[in-house]
Amino acid sequence: MNAPASDPCDLPDDPSELLELAEERCLRASAPLEFSTFKLGVKGPKSWLELPEAEVRAWKKEFKRTLGGRLEALWEDREVDFRRPDLRLIFDIQRGRVQRKVTPLYLYGRYRKLSRDLPQTDARWKHEPCAGKGCEGCADTGRRYPVSLADLIGAPALERAEARDYALHGAGREDVDVRCLGEGRPFVLELSEPRRRTLDLEALAAEVAAGSEGRVEVEGLVRTRKETIGRIKEAGCDKRYRARCRVEGSLDSRRVGELSDALSGAELAQDTPGRVSHRRASVTRSRQVRELAVVEQGPGELVLEIEAESGTYIKELISGDEGRTRPSVSGLLGVPTRCVELDVLAIRFSDVEALTKAPKA
Repeated sequence: MNAPASDPCDLPDDPSELLELAEERCLRASAPLEFSTFKLGVKGPKSWLELPEAEVRAWKKEFKRTLGGRLEALWEDREVDFRRPDLRLIFDIQRGRVQRKVTPLYLYGRYRKLSRDLPQTDARWKHEPCAGKGCEGCADTGRRYPVSLADLIGAPALERAEARDYALHGAGREDVDVRCLGEGRPFVLELSEPRRRTLDLEALAAEVAAGSEGRVEVEGLVRTRKETIGRIKEAGCDKRYRARCRVEGSLDSRRVGELSDALSGAELAQDTPGRVSHRRASVTRSRQVRELAVVEQGPGELVLEIEAESGTYIKELISGDEGRTRPSVSGLLGVPTRCVELDVLAIRFSDVEALTKAPKA
C-alpha cells in the first residue's frame, strides 16, 4: 500500500512505518477519552491535488480500512462507525499529526423550576447599569442574575463529563418569575468535548437538586442524539397553567361566572407584548385557549387554571396588555386584572418515548 507518488512530504519509505506512525498518533490523541465508536479520516498534502482523484481516493480508502482494523484489534470494545461516531480522528500526513473531533454528549430529561427569580439561561440578561461589562453591582459578572437554571444543571454535568462547555436547549421557556411544576419541561443538555461519556445520571439529578438548594429538580435523564434538540423545539406543546390574579375594583359575580364559557375554546389575537417589543418584531398571532376555569375567588383576587395552545402569552391573556390581546380576562370582567403569580402545571409533550431512546454504544 504505497502512498501516491510525486509527494514532497517526509513519508516513511515503508508503508507499514506510515501505518505505525498513524496508529501511534491516534492512540496518543484518543488516550484521555472515553468512547465506544470512532471514524478515521486522512488529510493528504497539497501536492496530491495534482494527482488523479480516483488514485488518491482509493489509497485513502485502503489506508483507513487497514488503520481502522489495527485500531479495532487494539480497542476490543470499540468499533468503527461511519454515521454517528463518538470520536473522529483525522491523520494529517504532511504534518504527521492527528486532529481529533469529539462528538458532544447529549442528555435528555425534564426539569422543574421551583423558584421565581431564576432565568432559564443568562444569554440575554445583561446587567443594565454596566451593559454586561461587569461592575460592583453585579459582582463583576456582567449578569443581571447571578445564576441561571442552565448553570445549575450544566455545571455539575460538565464536571462529571470533564467537558469543555455546556448548553441547555429547552422545549420553550418560562419567564424568570414563573415556576415550572408537574412533570417538568423537556430539555436537552449539550456537553461539548466530553472526556467521559458514561455518567451516573441518577447521581447527577441528585447533585442538581442539592446544589440548587431545591430550586431545580431534574428527572428522566438519558442519553440522546442531537436531533432531539430540533424535535423538542418544534413540538409545539399545549400547556396548562395556574394563574393568581389581582383585580383592581369590584367583581361582578355574573361576569366571573361567564368567564369560563367566554374563553374556553376562544381564538385570541395577540400582538407582540409591550414587555418584549424591544427585542421582538411586531406581529399579530392567533392562539387558542383550550380551557379556562375559575378555581378560587376572593376579595380582589381570582385563581385561574388555563390550558392553551403553545406560544400563548398567558399574562397578556389576563391583563389584555392595553388592548394588544383580544379577548382578555380583564376585558371580559370589565375591571383591570393582572397576573401576580404564574405556574406551569403541565406541558403536553407526547413524543417522550421516542426521544428518550439512547443511541447505540
